[in-house]
Amino acid sequence: MYFQGFTPAQVAHTNTLLANTCMPVVGDLTWPSVCRMAPSFTGNEPYSFLGAAPYMTAFTGTVPTNAVQSFKMTVPNQVWVNSTDISIFDLWADQTAGTIAGIASQFGLSTVWNPEYLLYYSLLNGRNAGSQNIKSPFDGNTYTTTADGLPIFSDSHPTFGSSSTFSNIIRGSGPGTQATMNSNGIIATAQSYWADLQAVTAAAQTAMNTNGAPLFPTLNPAKNLVVIAPSQIGFAMNLALRTEGFVDLTTNIGPEYHKNLIINGLASSCPQINQGPNGTMINPGARVTAPVYPGTTTPQLEYYVMVTGWTTGAAYMQLFNPLSQNQTFPGNYNPVEQIDRLVKDAGLSPAVATSMALSLVQTNFQFLSTQSDAQVMKTKQVTVAGTQLASLFFPWAPLIYRVIPSGGTV
Repeated sequence: MYFQGFTPAQVAHTNTLLANTCMPVVGDLTWPSVCRMAPSFTGNEPYSFLGAAPYMTAFTGTVPTNAVQSFKMTVPNQVWVNSTDISIFDLWADQTAGTIAGIASQFGLSTVWNPEYLLYYSLLNGRNAGSQNIKSPFDGNTYTTTADGLPIFSDSHPTFGSSSTFSNIIRGSGPGTQATMNSNGIIATAQSYWADLQAVTAAAQTAMNTNGAPLFPTLNPAKNLVVIAPSQIGFAMNLALRTEGFVDLTTNIGPEYHKNLIINGLASSCPQINQGPNGTMINPGARVTAPVYPGTTTPQLEYYVMVTGWTTGAAYMQLFNPLSQNQTFPGNYNPVEQIDRLVKDAGLSPAVATSMALSLVQTNFQFLSTQSDAQVMKTKQVTVAGTQLASLFFPWAPLIYRVIPSGGTV
């Protein structure tokens, strides 16, 4: 990661501290497991992709020619920032000699968490009309993060090859609240989630490609399905999907009938990462949650399933990579070498290391000396600010599902 305003020694020290700080948490990040990476080289990144090739039919003297449907979408890079002022007196009073590197590495760590928050924010907000729209900070135009221009989760996704529509919202049979789950018992709840997973599998296997043929006719849940669930239903989900043997001596539990189960508290409550009006900071306690379950004041228990391992990813994390290193990075700094070093020395995944290396932490710590500028001299404060350019987009609706509880709010 590049720290602007640091000496080379400070950059090396801070990057070492940052890598060590990241080690305990990167293994638990969700987005590298379910999102593919899409490098971006412009402010608004254009994409084009093709539908399915025509399936074969019996030859009757001529060969029919069917055009392959094409899709185009443009995803703008969102600019993510944070900033704080630090009193010079706090720096002077610090006796650990690690304040500068410590605060900078904390800002670097926030760039590691930002894609994670972006993923869960998008999932929790993906049911709402307009949630798919992003206004580009580069040209002021509004673009969508889905290929069909609809919210991520919708009952009205177009079905190609017919006039019908496709829904990636599964009306499940699980309990809607914690109280109902406790009343039903963990065994009955686990059995309901097993039935839900079968419903997701059936929906994915009947989803059609652009020629009206099944998109995933041989989908193997054990190889393709990743379940992302909130911590409130973690015990029941583990019983349903990871336990081997029998329940009540009657119900067989099939272990690992899925590729991966991710239990994460962010799946039920994620920080509000959008700014308020006119760029004001939202209360740090503001959260995005699932909709309230009917008749209660409690967010309902819902979860998500992604189909992975296919040519097109269920979701893509777009990270901005400057066209020319020298336009953004100084002198001999090489972000590719930085990624390689982080992966090798700290054991970070390439995705996480890339997100770090393509982020920037800026400081004016160099003005702590007699070369201080007027602002630092007058306010007795220096500033730390982080910047990351990233977006998340979902190109194909049949690859991601939202499972709501029985009688839940859509």
